[in-house]
Formats: sequence, C-alpha cells, structure tokens
Amino acid sequence: MEQDWERLAQLFHGLRTPLNGMIGYSKLILEEVVDDPQEEWEFLQEAYQSALYLLSISNGLSDLERTALNENPGEMSWRERLSRISYEFRTPLNEINDRLRLILDGRVNETDERKEFLQRIYNRGLHLLVSQMMCSA
Repeated sequence: MEQDWERLAQLFHGLRTPLNGMIGYSKLILEEVVDDPQEEWEFLQEAYQSALYLLSISNGLSDLERTALNENPGEMSWRERLSRISYEFRTPLNEINDRLRLILDGRVNETDERKEFLQRIYNRGLHLLVSQMMCSA
C-alpha cells in the first residue's frame, strides 16, 4: 500500500506544471494581455493540451483506484479516498476540456460567452490546484 501512496504522490507532482500552465494561459487571455488573435489561439491550444495531459494523469488515478480495490479489499478508507480524489479531478477536467474544445472549434463566438467560458476554465483550474495541494499534503 505504501507503493500506491508513492505513485499517488508522483501523480500529484505531475499535476502542478500543466495546471499552472492552463491557469496562466487562461488568465492572460482573460486579462486581455494577449491582443493578437493568433497568439490567443496558441494560448488556447496550449491550455487544451495541458488539459488533455491532465486527463491522462487522471486515468492513472483510476488505475490506482482499481489496484486498491483488487489488492486491499479491507482498506475501505484507502479506496474511498482514492475514489474521491479521482472523481474530484476527472469531473472538472472533463468540463475544462469540453469548454476549451468548444472555443477552439469556433462554437463560442460571443465575447461575453467566451469570457465566461474562460473564467470558468480559470476557476476550475484554481480549484484543481488547491485540491491537489490539499490531497498531497
């Protein structure tokens, strides 16, 4: 079981850089620091790639969850905590991915709606970062 916690700690460590990137790119666009449409597009692409990478890490949490279920049937607290962590990351990441994909596909054209989407992405990213820090403490 200690190996599982070590793997979990490694997964959490791997979350910080892409989370910070996604948050940073979203913030730059929201604060209108980016005035070139091509640069904004590139930032959105980078944020989307970070979100995809984070989903792949989230799948690693699912693998740990299955391992815990198979190897430690009596360790309910371990399984429950891992399941909660996995859910808490996967749900907002799916939302972030969906919103970024809509923006990148051009299905969100209104400026206010676009800003609302970016604000939600930024907020969800911050939530994930705080959750990640609390879980790895």
